[in-house]
This record gives sequence, structure tokens and C-alpha cells, in this order.
Amino acid sequence: MKRFSPWFRSSRTDEVRSAGEAWISGEPAIGPDLPRKLERLVPRSWGPRQSDPTAGFVLDKRQVPSGGLEVFVAALLKHARRVAPGLDVPFMTPRIEITAIEGACGLFTERDGWVEFVVNPESAVNSAMARAILCHEVCHHILAANGIRLPDRSDNERLTDVAMFVFGIGAIFLDGFQTKPTTFNPRPYRVGYLSVADYHVLAREAFRLRASGELQTGIDEDLRGRLLNRLAGNRMAMERYLANARARFPARTESERIRARLDDFDRGR
Repeated sequence: MKRFSPWFRSSRTDEVRSAGEAWISGEPAIGPDLPRKLERLVPRSWGPRQSDPTAGFVLDKRQVPSGGLEVFVAALLKHARRVAPGLDVPFMTPRIEITAIEGACGLFTERDGWVEFVVNPESAVNSAMARAILCHEVCHHILAANGIRLPDRSDNERLTDVAMFVFGIGAIFLDGFQTKPTTFNPRPYRVGYLSVADYHVLAREAFRLRASGELQTGIDEDLRGRLLNRLAGNRMAMERYLANARARFPARTESERIRARLDDFDRGR
């Protein structure tokens, strides 16, 4: 993860906003590539729509058990595992190193199957900032485990920032991604690859999509797809079975009828 400060501007073409910058009242414009990135991640990550989709979606920092950074990362992975059941979220907590990194404040590395997160000491002294950095690195870890990566590095980093809000850990990132000027440190800085406006719009848009389910399939549609796969794509066979099941079990829901048939397959019947 790159560190941006008020006196530094990257060579990227998108706008870099300094810490503490505000936008004019009204709805700020979101980066044009970000809706496409949400559309890429949401259907695969969240799976079919849920009956109470927003319950527990956003992880609050007060819900994270006390402990070191490893405990914090384990809590992020556990939360993402529940929020994004469509992905293979790793169980093993990566090793975390506090050491100097040239030109960055955080780093995700993978060597010989071992994953390590590195946090710059300057950022690690601020616990909220360190947690914000680790939110980004955890998303790198999850996306890499699922083979989700964009070829352009900058584009991929932006996708990783979007993933924080898809996985429900964006609120913790927002809690510490920028510092405020103080008497001892008059030059604030922030981390991340998006504008301040982008982050806040993403938080709202991810919650709206979670509540509406508009990028997700319905549970019946998802179960029908699974049943069709079990029947080798024979739609006529599937419709015959479902018509028979409706006649025999009129009190059951469509989902219950399909689940019963899937259970039959699992038992080898």
C-alpha cells in the first residue's frame, strides 16, 4: 500500500487528494472504474441474496478482540469468511513484520506458499493507521488466494481498496487511513489509492448493494443452478422433477424442494 502525503503527488493519472481535504457539499463523483470493480467482486464474493443481508455486514472496531496485530488480522479474515462465502478466505493468519519499506507503508508478500504482511515502523506507531494498512493487505491476501488480480498494478491496487468495502472491513480502514495535524506533526498524511470522496461513496454504495441484492442471484436461482449441474444440464429433467415435487409437497417452499433433491444426490440416491 502506498502512502500519500500533502507534499507528495504520485505519477498516476488519477487525482490524489491530501489528508483532510473536503469536497463541496452534495454527492461527490466516484472514480469511473469503481462501479465496474464492485460489479466484478460482489456477485462472486457474496453469493446469493440473504434474508437479512446487512446484519453484521460492516465490522465495527469494537467487535475486534483485543490483542496484537495478528489477532486483528485473524478477526478480519473471520469476518470476510462470513460476509463473502463465495470466496476461499484463508484460515491461516499471515506473519506480520514491522520493518522499513522503501516507498510504501505496507506490503503483502508470498514466498514458497508463506504469506507475510510488512508494515513500515513509521505507520505502525499509530495503531489505527496500522490497522487501516492491514485491512488493505488482508484484501490482497484474499484476492490472491482466489486468483483475482488485474494486470495493471495501479488498477489492481484500486480493486484491492474496493474489496475492503465488499468484505465489510472498510469502516475500520476509514477509522485510521488518515492522520490529523498536531502541534508535533503539522503535516498529516494518509494511505490508500483512492480519493477521500471515493472511499466514502464506496462505503455507502457497498451497503446499498448489500441491502438491495441487485448484483446477486436469488437463493432459488442459485439452488436451481446447482441442481441443473447435478443433472448434467438437462433442463427438461429438472423441470419434471420440480413439477412432481410441487405436486407431492405443496406446503414446502421451492428452495426446500430443491435442497431435498440436492441432499438426495449427496447421499447417492
